[in-house]
Amino acid sequence: MGDAAVSEDDSEDDDEMTDEQMMAMDDAIGAAFKSMTSKKRDAAAIQLQKRNFTLRVMDLADAYLTRNSGVENSFVFVTPLLNCAKTRTPSEISKKASKLLTSNFCNSKRKICKTYDQEAALDVLDRLAADIQTYNGIEYVALVQNITFFIFKSLRERFDGCQEQLTKCLQTMIDGHFAKKTTHTPLKFLQDVTERFPELIPLMIPLTKKYFTDAPNVYKKASAVELVIKAYSSGNKSYHRLFIISLNKRAARSSKP
Repeated sequence: MGDAAVSEDDSEDDDEMTDEQMMAMDDAIGAAFKSMTSKKRDAAAIQLQKRNFTLRVMDLADAYLTRNSGVENSFVFVTPLLNCAKTRTPSEISKKASKLLTSNFCNSKRKICKTYDQEAALDVLDRLAADIQTYNGIEYVALVQNITFFIFKSLRERFDGCQEQLTKCLQTMIDGHFAKKTTHTPLKFLQDVTERFPELIPLMIPLTKKYFTDAPNVYKKASAVELVIKAYSSGNKSYHRLFIISLNKRAARSSKP
């Protein structure tokens, strides 16, 4: 028994760490924490540098656009600024990007350039039509609508030459509102398009009429009818006549046994 007790005591002594070993371990743990903290600080510093650099670049863009927003080359700023503005949570960068776009391209007092590269403008229009389908914050949705109006204005005199691309874009917007029960594309936005750009009404009405019957619920069906009525009321007298004829044809079909 005595020998066993002695051996157990010796084993317990062997398991205990010396003061020197404990101090060394403390130093190792401390160094590990310092390294982790240092890496976090470095990452935060890099992010801060990126943010400050982006803001400085925006200052340069602002200085250029203040004097040149009406020239063709200014359009190259639209997509990068949209990328900076697209966020669910507003930040200093997104707010500044939105302000630059709004003040330089959506300002009624600024002259609209009508010679932007057509393909580039249509590409941005396609991007906006897709963006408005997904919620990216109230501020961004409002910005998308305003930039869409701006591009429509810049292309207005060239609508006849890009009917196919415009139809595709309008279809994305209209389907985005009427094909789903819930949507982020406001009906008011589509109504505003018909009011501000009656030239687009002939493209929009055929795309909307199918939702009189194909929309997923009664509200959407009624909204489709409301949009078409708004479109006809925004257009000329021939639109009113065509609308009455269309309604009469539908009524006749529905009354047949």
